[in-house]
Amino acid sequence: MVATVTPVEGIDVSVYQQRIDWAQVAQAGIRFAFIRASYSKSTDERVRENWQGAADHGILRGAYHFFRFGRNPLTQAEVFLEALAGGGATYGRGDLPPVLDLEWDRWGVYPGTPELQAAYVRDVRTWLDTVAAALGKTPMVYSNRTYWWEIGNPDSLNGFPFWVAHWGVSWPTSIPEAWDDWLFWQYSAGGTVPGISGPVDLDRFQGGAAALEAITRP
Repeated sequence: MVATVTPVEGIDVSVYQQRIDWAQVAQAGIRFAFIRASYSKSTDERVRENWQGAADHGILRGAYHFFRFGRNPLTQAEVFLEALAGGGATYGRGDLPPVLDLEWDRWGVYPGTPELQAAYVRDVRTWLDTVAAALGKTPMVYSNRTYWWEIGNPDSLNGFPFWVAHWGVSWPTSIPEAWDDWLFWQYSAGGTVPGISGPVDLDRFQGGAAALEAITRP
């Protein structure tokens, strides 16, 4: 008989979840959290308290940046790194991969032509490479197949792990052709977790607790 691995449950949060009772979140069985550190050229107002709160209650943590095309990618990488430093973070061993959140953004430039799509991918690669060099950890890409087609369906970023967003299904299929599989899956944008007032994104790691611990090591 082949042993089955129980997937590990997690969440991703930002200032929109307001003040979080991380003790209750941990008691509810949440084992990891991706915390928004920054977006475009701004810092998330609650990154410091969320970063520390997760750690204080034994929840593995990672940080993500919401990418805005049309803003300097080096500046966006610097804002992300400064947000973590401001939160007292020493990002590395013990933390999950940093993440670049790529999705539709009404405030950014829409990459609606092949030239803009190519520029988009170059800017994304600049952010990923800059953060990887600074933190010594390979970043992860968050997106889905629909959005990937909007940016030209590039295949040049498949060296980075993939976090897929696909809600309301029993197994994610919205994976761009560039990737063979996903590492994390955001399966709901309207979950309920004790300690958080209002809806929260729910995530799952494709593997057990030991495998999740393993990817916290550079």
